[in-house]
Amino acid sequence: RLAWASAGGVLVDEAVFAATRNEVAYRDAPVELTLKGQPQAVPAWTLAARVEYRGRLGAIAGRAAEVAMLRRLWAEASQDCRGNCVIVEGESGTGKTSLSVELWRHVETTDGTFRVATATAVDRETPFSALRRLVMDVLGISSAMTLDERRAAVLANLPATLHPLAPLLDAVFPSGLGDNEQTADIQGQARTEAIEDLLIDTLHHAFGGRAVCLCIDDAQWLDLASIRLLSRLLDRVSHLLLVILTQPSADQRWMDDLVNEGAHRLRLPPLDRGGVIELIRRRLGVPEVDEALVAQVLQIAQGHPFFTAELVSSMETKGALRIDGTRARLSEVAATDPVALPETLHGMILQRLDRPEPEQQLTARVAAVVGEVFPTRIVCDIHPTETG
Repeated sequence: RLAWASAGGVLVDEAVFAATRNEVAYRDAPVELTLKGQPQAVPAWTLAARVEYRGRLGAIAGRAAEVAMLRRLWAEASQDCRGNCVIVEGESGTGKTSLSVELWRHVETTDGTFRVATATAVDRETPFSALRRLVMDVLGISSAMTLDERRAAVLANLPATLHPLAPLLDAVFPSGLGDNEQTADIQGQARTEAIEDLLIDTLHHAFGGRAVCLCIDDAQWLDLASIRLLSRLLDRVSHLLLVILTQPSADQRWMDDLVNEGAHRLRLPPLDRGGVIELIRRRLGVPEVDEALVAQVLQIAQGHPFFTAELVSSMETKGALRIDGTRARLSEVAATDPVALPETLHGMILQRLDRPEPEQQLTARVAAVVGEVFPTRIVCDIHPTETG
């Protein structure tokens, strides 16, 4: 129900707000929503347009070299007039997002600007879809605005010199500005290039001459128009670090082209033994870890950061490990209860999927039909129950 009421933003209920209010920024006052099936108005909190992590995030376990490399590239981009680019490649759960959040924190401590754009499989064929939210954000536009409100926001936030070309923004989002005499005459390839120039000038103006780190998440789903625009943005905008987060994909030619032009490539391997020990220590809050526990976690999770963390949490919940003072070790339960300690990663995942309530399991199955990344509204549309 909240997904339908969000109008493209992010709304959360009271339980989620209470659990995360110290971690992320929300708008000050809740809104009262009348939802189908609810006898009374339901309070909901709106996530701030630009997410700000308020919680304290510790250092990333086992990724010290990668953190150092990203910080170095940011320092170079901050001082150099040329744009810089790094491609961070790894499977889901290997630490791409954690690295980007760590970099985000670092950028803001150096008085830089950090921006995020996300590509999705659903919108891969839609031109400029990956950058739509970013452009709307810098122009002060929300999905809930009327066309009149959008038109006013565009003209208020766009430099006056760009106003004659503002109708071209309709290629990215409905702006409320129809073609004028100048834009109506721009057709074909010339129109495509004019749209790109307008978007670059818009972002350049919004960045205000400050050093900027632009992070593109799930870049394996980037549309072709966004790929071309990002390449041109690197050439046109100074003091820019473009961070591309991607999973391995079949078609990486455009990334290879960036590397050939000077971009850096950072592949995230599984954690080594030292990284796994560090992650277990941080997860459990202990300085020492028994060798048998380390060996068991390595055997099952194979150094995968997310699966390692989830496995340790699962073992703690099921009593398969215990903490004696400052040392974590396997418990007797691990040897006697096969359910407490799955033998394979597949078994661990199945255990996790069996934990939620039946209604939640059904929603997860519906979402899995849509894909690995899914818009909530599609899940709402095809969900077989009214309470989904």
